[in-house]
Amino acid sequence: MPPSERPIPMFAAEPPQESAPYGRWEETLRAHFLAAVGNISTDEQIGEARGALWYPERTYDGRTYVPVTAPTSEGFELFGYVSYTREHEGAEAVDFAAIADYTDETAEANPEWKLDLSDQEIGHWRGPESRRG
Repeated sequence: MPPSERPIPMFAAEPPQESAPYGRWEETLRAHFLAAVGNISTDEQIGEARGALWYPERTYDGRTYVPVTAPTSEGFELFGYVSYTREHEGAEAVDFAAIADYTDETAEANPEWKLDLSDQEIGHWRGPESRRG
């Protein structure tokens, strides 16, 4: 087969992903996220969460992370994730943990932004020569 001129590998596999959470599963994740929101220590009135936008889950080191953002009634944005473990595929989710924070710098307020990033880390990555990221 001749080399491809495409800069992106045609045969890279995307890991399987569940659909966006809905129903009782979404309620469970939302309850854990809102509990983490309640633990945010701030003097600002960040308001109430208005809906939640769930992002594709990812699993790292046996733990599944479901990122989430939610606008608030005061113009802030909540962000974080809910994580859990499963004994095996299809088993009940257990050992929930959630992290939440907020920001007043939102993509809606900054239309010139091309990429919206979070500094939240879920683990360290090892690279060549024992480098860690």
